[in-house]
Amino acid sequence: NTDASVVGGNTYGANLAVNADNTVDSSINAGTGAAGAAAVAGTLVVNLAQTQTSASIGRAGVTTNVGVDGDVEVSSHTDTRFINTVVSGAFAGGSAIAGMAQYQQIANTTQAGIVDATVAAGAVDVSALEELEIKASSGIVAGGLGTGVGAAANITLLGSKVAATISGGKISSGGAVKVDAASIRDIEMTTATAGIGMSTGIGGAASVLLSGIGDIGDVLGEVSGTKGEADSLASSQKLDASVTG
Repeated sequence: NTDASVVGGNTYGANLAVNADNTVDSSINAGTGAAGAAAVAGTLVVNLAQTQTSASIGRAGVTTNVGVDGDVEVSSHTDTRFINTVVSGAFAGGSAIAGMAQYQQIANTTQAGIVDATVAAGAVDVSALEELEIKASSGIVAGGLGTGVGAAANITLLGSKVAATISGGKISSGGAVKVDAASIRDIEMTTATAGIGMSTGIGGAASVLLSGIGDIGDVLGEVSGTKGEADSLASSQKLDASVTG
């Protein structure tokens, strides 16, 4: 968690800025290849982000007084970037099977607020901003003299919360009072498969993007095995768990 706050007591000065900033930046390149009389290749990439970023003045039930000549700014910002490239290939004299799965789940909480506080300032600005960039590219090729099967699933679930609030207390401003919450999302998903065989060639690709709060739901019925495998891998011990949630 990333938290910046002023709670209780009396705070006086020229200006007051309470800012919380959280950045998660990940770039993953993964690939597998297999060749032989019969060949099987698979690749799995999982990205999970569940951060909490909060900036605040005051707290319910706590007396907090702020007086400044200039501006009071309460700002919370979350910046999450996942850049993934995943490839998988299998080539065989008989049967060749290649598969891959990418799974991104973003459930960040970004909050900024003034709660039960008495604030006197030239201007008051409360803002919460989440910026999210996901670029997920996947490619699969399976070729065999007998059967070639290639399958890929690319899944992204967005369920973040962004909130800016002024609740209770008293705000006295000589200028503007602004309360602003925004979420900016840039998502690119590219999924390509090819299955080549002298007797049978099968290629399948699924790209799923869900934006909102709630469970993935029935849409994942088509790729339920992929999500199960992803969840199993994600729940195991991993590096930087405290950073990505």
